[in-house]
Amino acid sequence: MSNIVNIYLQDERLLLLLDNAVKSEINSIELGIKRASQKMKKFERKYKMSSEEFYNAFSNGELGDDFDFMEWAGEYELLVDLEQDIEKLRGINFAY
Repeated sequence: MSNIVNIYLQDERLLLLLDNAVKSEINSIELGIKRASQKMKKFERKYKMSSEEFYNAFSNGELGDDFDFMEWAGEYELLVDLEQDIEKLRGINFAY
């Protein structure tokens, strides 16, 4: 669930700076999401399971500590964090 944050500023220049900073961060996060997703798809093909299925099994100690599994888990956790971050940023509204 996203939180909506409305920010009202009287300084139009500051408003534009902040809006551009948020947009830039969103673009950066989108790139991170794309990269993490691509890496996870390689593991999904290799091990023939979805990342969600993998992560549940990995978290329950069912798969061991293979290097691929450690990397896959890291990418999955990163993706979850990035998706939460981007949702928060998209909930920010700037107004003059």
